[in-house]
Amino acid sequence: MTTTSARARDTPSRAPTPQRIAGVLRVDLDGQRARYDCSRPGCPHPSEGPITAAQHGLAELRAFVAGVRDVHRAAFHKENQP
Repeated sequence: MTTTSARARDTPSRAPTPQRIAGVLRVDLDGQRARYDCSRPGCPHPSEGPITAAQHGLAELRAFVAGVRDVHRAAFHKENQP
């Protein structure tokens, strides 16, 4: 728990700011497959992947997991990386 959410929890007059979920990264338990699903309304390409280690190699799978969110946002929502 972060200090911000702890402070908000302990202060009844101040509720934490709700955070919208913009996407979900799914990685299987043995780290062999991954997929990214965008939850933004009207997204022109709501699913990236799946990428599998057997088909693409473990290095490409790791690169996908590390950067898919930023790549998707830049390509389809015209957002720059933070």
